[in-house]
Amino acid sequence: MTNYKKLILIGILFTFVFSQSNVGGQPLSREYTSEYIDRIVMDSFDVEAMIAEDESRSFGKTRYGKVFDVDFSSEHNGIWETLDDGSVIWKLMISSPNAYSISISFANLFLPEGATLYAYSPDYSQLVGGYSSFNNSDHFSTPLLTGDTIIIEYNGTVDSNQMPNLNIIEVIHDYKDIFNTILDRNCGINVACSDADPYEDEINSAAWLDMGGFICSGAMINNTANDKTQYFLTANHCTQGDNPSSFRFYFNYETNSCSGNNASYGSYAYGSQTMWASNDFSGSNTITENDLALLKINGTVYDSWNVFYAGWNRSNSTSIGSSVGVHHPDGDPKKISFTTGSLYSDSWSGPWGTHWKVFWDEGGTEGGSSGSPIFDDNGRIIGPLSGGPDIACGSNGDYASYGKLNYQWASIDQYLDPLNTGATSIAGIYDSEITGCTDPSADNYNPNATQDDGSCEYTNVGDAMLSFGNVSGNNVEIVLFNSVPVAGFQFIVSDNPNVVELLSASGGTSESSGMTISTSEDGTVLAFSLTGSTISSGTSILTNLSFIGTDETTLCLSDGIISSDSAEPLGVSYGECISYSGGIAGDINGDSIVNIQDIVQLIGIILGSIDPTNAQEAAADVNGDSNINIQDIVIIINMILG
Repeated sequence: MTNYKKLILIGILFTFVFSQSNVGGQPLSREYTSEYIDRIVMDSFDVEAMIAEDESRSFGKTRYGKVFDVDFSSEHNGIWETLDDGSVIWKLMISSPNAYSISISFANLFLPEGATLYAYSPDYSQLVGGYSSFNNSDHFSTPLLTGDTIIIEYNGTVDSNQMPNLNIIEVIHDYKDIFNTILDRNCGINVACSDADPYEDEINSAAWLDMGGFICSGAMINNTANDKTQYFLTANHCTQGDNPSSFRFYFNYETNSCSGNNASYGSYAYGSQTMWASNDFSGSNTITENDLALLKINGTVYDSWNVFYAGWNRSNSTSIGSSVGVHHPDGDPKKISFTTGSLYSDSWSGPWGTHWKVFWDEGGTEGGSSGSPIFDDNGRIIGPLSGGPDIACGSNGDYASYGKLNYQWASIDQYLDPLNTGATSIAGIYDSEITGCTDPSADNYNPNATQDDGSCEYTNVGDAMLSFGNVSGNNVEIVLFNSVPVAGFQFIVSDNPNVVELLSASGGTSESSGMTISTSEDGTVLAFSLTGSTISSGTSILTNLSFIGTDETTLCLSDGIISSDSAEPLGVSYGECISYSGGIAGDINGDSIVNIQDIVQLIGIILGSIDPTNAQEAAADVNGDSNINIQDIVIIINMILG
């Protein structure tokens, strides 16, 4: 069956670990024994026929249970009893013979103030609730309870001014014993394995999504306000047609060891609302756009769960470096799959460029993985999983397609970029992190802050502004305005997507004033004077930056520290980011000349003796066919010969 599947799976959470809000307690029936109870028995059905139907499906939802559409209510079903103290009990027993587990869903649940609702097994060994007026909603469901019988009990008082609305609309019968299925060891490794250690943040953002009959994967995602709004990214085909108010989100369903086969489902956050969805799944293996859904979790995501709100990258380049995908294949405990190659632009069944395509080196994806995040090489989400080919997970040629985060960015930027920064990527943040100013030299330093939010304020001796000047070939001018003399500076120039490499900085007032200037591969530019010389106040060309790489990218300036001649900080501001597509095709060593040295480096790349950077790969791929080979050598020779 194809990898594009939703696995119907609801976590079997025993008794006391639920974080679906409830007031606890015990049903009155534990103290008051009645001989009367109304029992409804669901119709039998052909299990083998349903399994055969499941196996014939190549796309869409994968079932674990029979969903009965019913219309049971406290008005027409069940038994009402009044106790001597004025308390009232309503009970209804529902059985579905041979079910491995069972759950129910309510429509327009209404519980008056002070009333409670419980669901439990006949021997009380499994008990959830009591649910209260806090749980009133248009769609409410119980977790699965093992066995083929569930009892619903309402406790209230006769003097209540309002009657409850208890309308049961679904009974779910687990016919596959989904919780005892054998784990698929070919679809990634357990996140407890040492190979997964470098990806702790990515792992802590991912979760499996229980929709009261189906399961997918997804992840928490950050926004530019760093305010930990509980946004959850998944695939539209997972949520389209379902009611998000009854969704459950499990973040720590993981094995304790690398070779483990069992795990506790743990606590969950309950309920959500759809902020935006592409609504582009039309069935029959058809997605017309890029298959995105952004939810906002209503229930509490607790600090103790150590949930990471992952950063994101909305790059629209034709390829991007990739690292891992984190997911729950077929509802297994959390797994991680790896690729060492790049992701490439692709499509599903709509226009080209809606998806990223990744070929797996280890692991893969399958049913239940849908909606899970793929991360770039900086650990930022670039999209959720739509699906893959109709082959076994881990087979040769196995790949996956992820909807591009940027494709319909205009529809979700109000949520993920509420500050309207125009950022093309941001970092993640932990739920327990405190944002604020982390610079001890700032006026508003917050010693409790664990992540700097850019709010630091200083009593500055002057002002400075960094901006971009002219662009010529692979050279970019940096312009400085400074209101007082400058004795040293540092800043970062970043490119998004990460396709060019900073080679050097030279010239400008920094060099003419006798400063020593240096750069690093991560884009840091640093200059200082050993003799005490300064850059005079005013506006000047500070330095010229030289890059390697020919792909189009966006350059931005940030993290500036500019010091006066008295070692006091200046207030730093920045000009606008710029689009850059400089450089010379074939100029692999970045010296602005295409010559025999570049041919030698190109041959080294082809033979594997040189491990090129992303920027060198872009310069070496002269004809832009995403392959570096003899054709590129021929073109460079022709360039040299004119």
